[in-house]
Amino acid sequence: MSKKAFTLIELLVVVAIIGILAAVGVVAYNGYTSSAKKAVSKNNFKSIISLITHELTRCTIDSSLTHLKLLHRTGEEKLISCTLEAGVISYKFGEHLRGSGFRNPYTGKPEIWMGGVSLKIGEIQITGWNSSNPSPGVSCPNNDPCFYVEVNWDGDPNNYLTKTIVDPRN
Repeated sequence: MSKKAFTLIELLVVVAIIGILAAVGVVAYNGYTSSAKKAVSKNNFKSIISLITHELTRCTIDSSLTHLKLLHRTGEEKLISCTLEAGVISYKFGEHLRGSGFRNPYTGKPEIWMGGVSLKIGEIQITGWNSSNPSPGVSCPNNDPCFYVEVNWDGDPNNYLTKTIVDPRN
């Protein structure tokens, strides 16, 4: 009667190969998740720019439109006056984004700030500016009211995505 079995060397070789494959897989997985989080941060930035531009343009084009339907951070719909100044309406946009489920891809928290903070990785900031209520570090073309949006998409404080949107309502 002959017994067939693996030798100790063969088993050690298999364990070593599995270990190498696992190490390569973990590194590749971390790279994939890191690039996915950066892509989500960039996509959030583009979506916010689009939302602000679209909603403010609606106030400008449709003279019968006096209020926007935005969400509160609780998810409840609120009517927001089209005549609010940039600083106030930027806060309402931030509330809307929180209520809509925007999240920091790195923490999963609704980290959308309304000006004046130093951003951590994945965080978004919306600052409304006008000449009667200036925000430090923000200036707008021709001193017109504007919105300044920024996101720390990759953790480098010198590499933010930023956009200044001149308020089309003025």
